[in-house]
Amino acid sequence: MKSKLVVSVLSLIIILALMGCAPKGDYQLLEYKNSVLEENNQELTNSMAGMNLLADESNIMIATLTDNITVVLGKIADLNTSVSALQTERETLKAQVIEQEERASQAELELSEVSVPGDFPSRSVLQQWADNNIQRETPYLGGGFQSALAVQKQGLEDGYLISIVYDIDDTDQDYGWILCAALAGGKYYLWFPETGNILNYGDFLERENGI
Repeated sequence: MKSKLVVSVLSLIIILALMGCAPKGDYQLLEYKNSVLEENNQELTNSMAGMNLLADESNIMIATLTDNITVVLGKIADLNTSVSALQTERETLKAQVIEQEERASQAELELSEVSVPGDFPSRSVLQQWADNNIQRETPYLGGGFQSALAVQKQGLEDGYLISIVYDIDDTDQDYGWILCAALAGGKYYLWFPETGNILNYGDFLERENGI
């Protein structure tokens, strides 16, 4: 009876020992797993913090790039405006150049249609022309000058070059004569606007023709 009690007590002690060891092992395993889990959580937290920092930096870079793009787009718009203004100015200048060329062409055409005044081909032609353009005689010097101007004007209209000459009286320098002069056939001739009588220069100097 006593031996059976001892065996029973020993068995109980062994069972209790075994029962006490099992929970302790499970606790250590749980602590290890919890430690690993905490380490994983810390690594995940650190990774998330790094990712958040990277995201913040990316957002700053994106904002900076957006601002730069906005500035560039503004400059492009300004350049487009400048280009448009230059194109408008170019078209305006082109139109002005075309207008100036047309005016120059018209002026050249008009000049080509205008005959350049020249000399009379011969004395006979000059004499006939002078006879057809005799002016009214006047006793005043101013009137004689006006007559010579009228002859000169008519000569230009007909395509001839006529000069006005004032010859001082050798005997009284307060007086003189107003004549017209022109070249005919390469020779120099004079005449009074009021008479139309053509004289060569030598005849006029000699005063032998009764003028």
